[in-house]
Amino acid sequence: MQGRDEVDLIDYLNVLWKWKWLIVGGTLIAAIVSFVLASRAPLTYEASVTLFLAPSKLPGAFGTPSKPLVSPNTVEDLIREKSLAAEVIQHFGLDQSPHRVTVDSFVSRVLSAKRLGETNVIRLTVTLPDPQLAADAANFLTRKAVELTARLGQGDTLATRSFFRQQGDQARRALEHARASLIEFRRTANLDSLEIEQKITLEENGRLKILAAEASAEQAGVRTRWEELSEGLKQEEPTLTLSKSIVTDPAVIAAASDYGRTDIKALSALQLKSQEINPTYQDIRKGLINAKASLASLEDERKCVEQKIEENKTKLAEIGKRIASVKPELERLTESNSQAQATYQFWSRKADEAVLLAAAQTPDLRIAQPATVPMTPVSRKVKQKVTFVATAALMICAMLAFFFEYLVKVRQRRRGIR
Repeated sequence: MQGRDEVDLIDYLNVLWKWKWLIVGGTLIAAIVSFVLASRAPLTYEASVTLFLAPSKLPGAFGTPSKPLVSPNTVEDLIREKSLAAEVIQHFGLDQSPHRVTVDSFVSRVLSAKRLGETNVIRLTVTLPDPQLAADAANFLTRKAVELTARLGQGDTLATRSFFRQQGDQARRALEHARASLIEFRRTANLDSLEIEQKITLEENGRLKILAAEASAEQAGVRTRWEELSEGLKQEEPTLTLSKSIVTDPAVIAAASDYGRTDIKALSALQLKSQEINPTYQDIRKGLINAKASLASLEDERKCVEQKIEENKTKLAEIGKRIASVKPELERLTESNSQAQATYQFWSRKADEAVLLAAAQTPDLRIAQPATVPMTPVSRKVKQKVTFVATAALMICAMLAFFFEYLVKVRQRRRGIR
């Protein structure tokens, strides 16, 4: 088995040696051609822009930053959009001589977009023969990419905000209608004036009850005084009988002198009796009359107040009936107004949340460092290109050598058969 492997290896080497002119010649020709082409290739310049995708500053769930709609990988894909490439080509005339750049060649050869590691930094590079043109194209493409990412998702966001705004407008109109219906009903039902009248009547009733209580208290005091005076009057007499000596009466003494009676001693033994009105009795009786008049006046006042209280009760009952008759419709309109207000607040809150969500998810792609005019061209990499082409040509020529050897053997076999 080992001998068989050695024979096969020798056969392979013999084939390669036999066709060495093809292998060596083809490899040399390919290396020379690649060297010439690489050496004569026009110089190119690379202009690079550094982009930074800023995270959202608005909090999301559990206080974590909101996740934006656009990721760095998405930005890379957006930069490679053919629509942007076509816009750059048209703006700078790259489709004309001497550049002759197509959209596909621009995306595949001229443009490069690469994310730096796992960061939010993206490096955009444009390679062109003109350094100034390369820098201008890179900056122009960057501005368009920033505008495109800013518009990304705005369609859905605007549609959502428009939907919430429409719902909010409808809810606002429903609220205004419900509020106007409630106000109009209260006006036509005269409900406000009824409630004011009810309040005034209740306050008046309270004041009248206080007056009635005060009148009753005062009446009780006057009645107590009247009873005390009545008891005092019972203990007094209307008139008083008075006894006095004649000596004490100057008129009697004068009359006695006229009659020649000068026996004073005899006169002094005489007693005169007279009746006079009792002033205490009169004062008490007068007080009783006044007390009775006061009682009558207070009784009339109390009855008047109680009558007004009863009238107010009747009035309050009538007002209560009128309010009760409109109460169901009032409650329905009030409930409708409350529901309309809650609905309006709900859609207003949702609209605010939509604005915040749009702000949180709107991409914030920033230009960290714009492109500057490159001063040194990109290396042609002649050695690497020649090495690659020569290696490929060597392998291809070796394969051709084995193929030609196979064809020769097939031809010899056919001739031997004949």
